[in-house]
Amino acid sequence: MSIPIICTVCRTSMKVGEGFTEPKKIRCNGCGTVILLTPDPGNPSNVAISFPRKKDRKSGLTDGQKRVALYTIFGIICLFFLYALWVAVRTPDGQAAVEGRVTLDGDEMKKGKIQFHSLDGKIMAVGEIVRGRYAISARSGPGIGPNKVKIICLETIKVKDPSNPDLEKDEVVDRVSPAFHEPENPENQIEIKAGSNKFDFAPLSK
Repeated sequence: MSIPIICTVCRTSMKVGEGFTEPKKIRCNGCGTVILLTPDPGNPSNVAISFPRKKDRKSGLTDGQKRVALYTIFGIICLFFLYALWVAVRTPDGQAAVEGRVTLDGDEMKKGKIQFHSLDGKIMAVGEIVRGRYAISARSGPGIGPNKVKIICLETIKVKDPSNPDLEKDEVVDRVSPAFHEPENPENQIEIKAGSNKFDFAPLSK
């Protein structure tokens, strides 16, 4: 005699021989689902039908192992993010912050640029001068040690056109006197120390 079996997944009807006393697995002819048949005298067909739980074919991991793996990956991502953040905000070795005021002929310099050149030639820091003030963070600041300072204040003026004295043309000039940048001028030579620095400059235009 055969026992009729119906796959609950695809409703395919099958028959299996009776007389088995141990659980056995069969595969559905319609959908290929594995069906577990267990002898059950209390069942009208004397067989209980169930579907065995499948293991993860890719990893074969238990739920607990999957959770551990997930937490590990999450921890690695967090550590990588914290390291990247530390690199982004840390103060570079050998550089420092600097700020101060800049005047030209005694009046605040409206707009300009200030440069700090380390005497060893390895680091050059540049900052904007706005309304007589400048500030450069340590991350992009000048090198610790002796530095030479250069200040630029560009202005467009009208000058006579050499080819036609009756006409004028625009010319961009640096209002800071070249004397400020002379090598022997102590006003353009400073010592940057670790941490925060403050230096004020007062170049002349003549």
